[in-house]
Amino acid sequence: MKIYTTYEEPLKGKLFTEKQMKKVYKKMADKTEYPSFDIWFHDMLKSGVFEQTKEKLKLLSGSFLLGCGIIVWAEAENTYYHLLVLKDKETGKLFVSLDDWSDDVKYFEEDIKMKEKSEIDDVLILNNRQHYFLKEIERLKYSQDEAYAEIINNKRRFAHYAELEKVIKYIFEEKPKGRIWAWKRDKRK
Repeated sequence: MKIYTTYEEPLKGKLFTEKQMKKVYKKMADKTEYPSFDIWFHDMLKSGVFEQTKEKLKLLSGSFLLGCGIIVWAEAENTYYHLLVLKDKETGKLFVSLDDWSDDVKYFEEDIKMKEKSEIDDVLILNNRQHYFLKEIERLKYSQDEAYAEIINNKRRFAHYAELEKVIKYIFEEKPKGRIWAWKRDKRK
């Protein structure tokens, strides 16, 4: 995926996908000078106001070793990827790529921000029950006490107290520190 950045205020230092660039055009571009997005976009790249850059990736889990799977967080896209570490034929250096079909953008180890020892190690994997409870807490905007009360006051949920408590700890303690979650759907027969 192509990512763009600029040196001009108020967008200096921010990263944008092409979809986000269209929003910038709608909000900020002079429509009399640039009647279409394509004209504006081409001119911004040609003049150097915006330039293509690499997505900022942060290693969440795994080891950067040949053949290993890693989980990285893509900042501009606000999502995470499961990637396989490969070896570049030309340089012999290890890399990952967000696009399986294109070797245009390779992320070498120095391009990826490694996790700090103080940071949470892994992605929280949720089952169906936990995923539903997480979405309910977010939708109803429960406080931490209200979320615990929802488990205690419901017989079916109280039977799964330990796994639902993980969701509460995640929302109120770990999510603010940057930990992300993934939903692993239960296989139903």
